[in-house]
Amino acid sequence: FKLYFCRKADPQSKGKVENVIKYVKQSFLYNRPFIDIPTLNTEALGWLIRTANGMPHSVTCKKPRDEWDIEKEHLIENKPYSFNDTGSTYPVRGDNAIYYKSNMYSVPEGTYKGRGTEILMTVTEDKLIIKDLYDNQICIHDICAGKGRVIVNTDHQRDKSKKIDNLLLEVAMTFPDYDTALTYLERIRKAKKRYARDQFITIRQVVAKANPESVLKTLNYCLENNIYSATDFEAVIEKYTREKTNNNQFISPEKQAPLSINKKISEHYR
Repeated sequence: FKLYFCRKADPQSKGKVENVIKYVKQSFLYNRPFIDIPTLNTEALGWLIRTANGMPHSVTCKKPRDEWDIEKEHLIENKPYSFNDTGSTYPVRGDNAIYYKSNMYSVPEGTYKGRGTEILMTVTEDKLIIKDLYDNQICIHDICAGKGRVIVNTDHQRDKSKKIDNLLLEVAMTFPDYDTALTYLERIRKAKKRYARDQFITIRQVVAKANPESVLKTLNYCLENNIYSATDFEAVIEKYTREKTNNNQFISPEKQAPLSINKKISEHYR
């Protein structure tokens, strides 16, 4: 099961569903003698034909059965849902490879995270589809017909994490406090592992537009409050930037321009 939160929409439709239940209860079930389930089902079907779908609606003055005959021509056929095989778990070797039917297949560098690392593998007619335990696809291999072979994708031997490392260092250098920024970015990388690159790029763009004082305040605030998200970082830095702008707009009396010597004080304040 995957958890997905939808935005709330049209809560009024809940009442429509409850109205249908109330209609069936009051128009069909109330005061009806219960004999057994098969008899109740037979009586319900007869009531649907005779009353629920056979009588005109009080508002539209149309019979549901007649409307159904018109609308069903436009319905799209319901496709049956197929439950896909999620695959079987296989251990990942220390050299970033998996063993399947007497052959070794490579997986990307960094897949092995230590003892107990596993992947999910689905076998089709001619392919091995390899995913992590969160169902994210890692790679695909053609199934080797022989035995004792080592099937290696040369791209798997490249350590792509080095590119992220370089990007992290580049972004940290744009901060006024390099060491603190490095700590913060490492924590973002840990919290948003799959989206670290996007997070770093967003932060780099935000820092480039802001003043150093606001950047430093935002960095310290996010660390103190465990805020490890580029969008939240941007929101905080905007807050500090607005505050600084508002403060700069206020000019203290001692910094105001001197009165013109050609004007009287009374004329200046008139």
